[in-house]
Amino acid sequence: MPLSGEALNEQGNAITRGTKPSNLTEWVTIASTEKTVEPEETTAPARKIKKTGHGLNTGDIIVFTELNAKTTFGEAVGGLVIGAPYYVRKVSTSEFSLAYTKAQAESATEGEWIEWTVTIKATTKLAKLLEHTGAKTKRIKTGFAAAANLTNEDSTAREIEASGSVTVKWALYFSAETSGTFMGVEAVTEQPMIEGNIYRVTTSKVLQNAYIV
Repeated sequence: MPLSGEALNEQGNAITRGTKPSNLTEWVTIASTEKTVEPEETTAPARKIKKTGHGLNTGDIIVFTELNAKTTFGEAVGGLVIGAPYYVRKVSTSEFSLAYTKAQAESATEGEWIEWTVTIKATTKLAKLLEHTGAKTKRIKTGFAAAANLTNEDSTAREIEASGSVTVKWALYFSAETSGTFMGVEAVTEQPMIEGNIYRVTTSKVLQNAYIV
C-alpha cells in the first residue's frame, strides 16, 4: 500500500514571495534538501556569505534551517527569515549572496542583493531546495480560494506520486504547472518516499505570514 505523507505545518504558515497574490498558489509540488551549507562567520552589515567550496549556483533556492542557533520557522534575525526562500547569487567559489527574486540574483549590481544587519555565525545552516521531478512526479493543481485576512484555504487533499526515492521535507508552491512563478515554501512532516509512493498534501489552510518584495 502506498505511503501517505502528511503535509502538515505546525506553524500553519508559508512564506510567500513578491506582490500579494489573490491566490497563494495554483500548483503544489514536493521537495527535499539536496545539500546543507554551513557558512563561515560573516560580520554584519554584509551582502556576501563566506564558505569555501559552497557548491551553490546563481538561481538556486535556499532556506535557513538554523540561523545563529535559532530554528523557529518564520522568525526574523537581522533582516533574514528562517524558512523563507531566497535566491542565490554565486559571487565566487568561496562567496555567495542572497536575493529576493531570481532577477535580483542574476543582477551584477550588489545593491540588488540582500544586506543583513546581524553577524552570521558558523553554527548557521542553509539548505538548498530541490523540487522532486520525474516521469510520475508532477505539480498538482490546487484549489485554494482567494486570500482573506492573509489566509488561503483549500478543502481538498492533493496526491502526488513519487518518481524514484526522495525524503519529502518541503512543499513548494507555484503560479503555473510549468515555468510558473515560485510563490512560496513551507516545511512539512518529513516523509521518506520510494518509486510509486503517494504523498498526500492535506494542508487545507495556509497563512501568509510574510511578503518578500
